[in-house]
Amino acid sequence: NQIANSGLQDICVVSNVKYKTTQKNVWKENLMLNRTVTLSDGSTTDIKIGVIGETQPVLSSKRTKYSNTLSTQKIVDSTREQAVSLKEAGADLIVVLAHCGISQENTSSFYSNDGYLLTKIPEVDVVLCGHSHQYFPSDRAENAKYYELPGIEKETGLVNGKNMIMVADKGAAIGIADLTITKKADSSIQIADRTSTIR
Repeated sequence: NQIANSGLQDICVVSNVKYKTTQKNVWKENLMLNRTVTLSDGSTTDIKIGVIGETQPVLSSKRTKYSNTLSTQKIVDSTREQAVSLKEAGADLIVVLAHCGISQENTSSFYSNDGYLLTKIPEVDVVLCGHSHQYFPSDRAENAKYYELPGIEKETGLVNGKNMIMVADKGAAIGIADLTITKKADSSIQIADRTSTIR
């Protein structure tokens, strides 16, 4: 009832949370956005953007215990499945919004830092994440640890060639993934250039 009354039932995407008894998704499993965009040569084209939403597999227990009501899937496993499904459905670009931080490997905090690992999924183009209340890309001293990970370009902020952005909490900033795309001879979309910035 709360979900329906919130007005978010048809627009909220949380790919890795299901009802325990029915195994049906609580929110939308994924979302396909159809947009008309201007290409780098000035022409326009229609593109399909697949959206995947992931949350912490260990759900909050601050107000309610969900262990007997909801079941969750690991962020990386869920994203892999959703990305393949969206590509098969015709997605030109795939964006992941994930409640997670950044680390090279799964951690003891039950996969709370999967942002980096999501950039290694071939079908994923952009990862927008947040959990540790820090910034990426950023030249702040406390974020230097992120640049020790392999495949991170300090100059561009790209991670394994993909956009990955993390912002702090309480609306302190906005992260922007700026993609320049071209249309190939076979009408498929190709990313010609990309930048990640924090404002």
